[in-house]
Amino acid sequence: MKYMLLFCLLTTSLLVGDVSAAESNFYTNKNGVSFTEKEYKFISDFYFDGYQDYMTYNDYEKFLASNIMKGEIKTITLDDYSNSRSLEYETKMKQLKLSSSCADDCFVVTTLIWKVIPAVKSYDLIGAYFDNTRS
Repeated sequence: MKYMLLFCLLTTSLLVGDVSAAESNFYTNKNGVSFTEKEYKFISDFYFDGYQDYMTYNDYEKFLASNIMKGEIKTITLDDYSNSRSLEYETKMKQLKLSSSCADDCFVVTTLIWKVIPAVKSYDLIGAYFDNTRS
């Protein structure tokens, strides 16, 4: 009877351990970096969906150390008719966006996603002006 009770306890603990491990490993990229579902969603919203595939373990460590997930993501999308000084610009060819998240420090990311591969490739300049920033 003792052995049966011990066997049931061990089996239950193994099953519970597997469930918690599955919850913590939502996605693992080709570099062996594992993300929780919350981290995966945050990175998709802040950068773009698929950015997780580019992250190395060092990138992931810096991401965790930055406490960036404690902040609220602010992203503004612009359309063709908006002022060029806005935070996001989108055409038929590309989408340019500026995202920020502030917790302990503020992080700002500029992301350009090509919807169509351009026929002529060259260089482009991107600039940003920050007003009323905290010191």
